[in-house]
Amino acid sequence: MRQNDQTIEKSNLAERVYAKIRDSLTAGEYMPGDRLRISQMAKAFGTSNTPVREALLRLVSEHALDMQAATKIVVPELSLPRYIEIRTVRCSLEAMAAEAAMACFSPDEIKKLREINKLFAKSEKDNDSNGMFIHNREFHFYIYERCGMPILLAMINNMAASMGPILRAFYQQHTQTYSEGAAQHNKIIDALSKKDGSTVKTALKNDLLMAGPSIEKFLQDYEEEQRQEAINLTQ
Repeated sequence: MRQNDQTIEKSNLAERVYAKIRDSLTAGEYMPGDRLRISQMAKAFGTSNTPVREALLRLVSEHALDMQAATKIVVPELSLPRYIEIRTVRCSLEAMAAEAAMACFSPDEIKKLREINKLFAKSEKDNDSNGMFIHNREFHFYIYERCGMPILLAMINNMAASMGPILRAFYQQHTQTYSEGAAQHNKIIDALSKKDGSTVKTALKNDLLMAGPSIEKFLQDYEEEQRQEAINLTQ
């Protein structure tokens, strides 16, 4: 194999490892505070340490991970200001992507989107927080992946990697039953079907903001618990 071929293969490997870790963050497979150990991950991926280290440092540069020391990389701890910032950016980026994707949606794709939402609705009815998490993500990315704007999609993926652990922590502890998520998704689908860009953006933003008050309360309670624990340790 020629040297430039080896370089390309190495680059592709690093990109695949990066995508795998980023997608795992998005899927909520890591929790806030989790430490990501390079050697363990390299063994799991069947690679050397180098592509894993490169992927983790890239995610640190994108603020999806924190570097607390030269060899300690962790998922950021829960933080209300961080959540609000990520949510604000997501609303802008994802509304833009949904409007751009609108022109590309065929009747068959609208039908597929309704099928995904039926799965979400069932999880919602059953109070299945894990199913809601999975199918909500599937619903949104089915739309965004059709926006035809790869740079925008990359930015959305970065924000999703930052939000994934927060949402997983919330859904694991939150017992409230939601009954309007599927209905809000239907508003997005109807607007996409009618090619109504303004309504698509409004419905998408409303969907992203719907659980906001509950998540904010969850994070406020968490931060208060952390403050009380810190006070108790000093007494």
